[in-house]
Amino acid sequence: MAGVAGRAAASGGESHSARRTQAVKTYVVRPGDTLWRIAQRLAGRAADPRPFVDAIAALNHSTGVVVPGQSLRLPTAA
Repeated sequence: MAGVAGRAAASGGESHSARRTQAVKTYVVRPGDTLWRIAQRLAGRAADPRPFVDAIAALNHSTGVVVPGQSLRLPTAA
């Protein structure tokens, strides 16, 4: 019985981890991009981009400076 419970717990952890992986996408910074502009595209015209700026910075352990060619993890706009 304990073996079954251990396997169930392990598979539950894998599913949770897989869901977290699907919750982000990767973006390669282009010349002229700023964290603010990237966040504006994610947020859309009517939304406030500030939460996206914070989320992108947190996902990438960034201070907010981006350079062309840099890969950023982006939150999904769900």
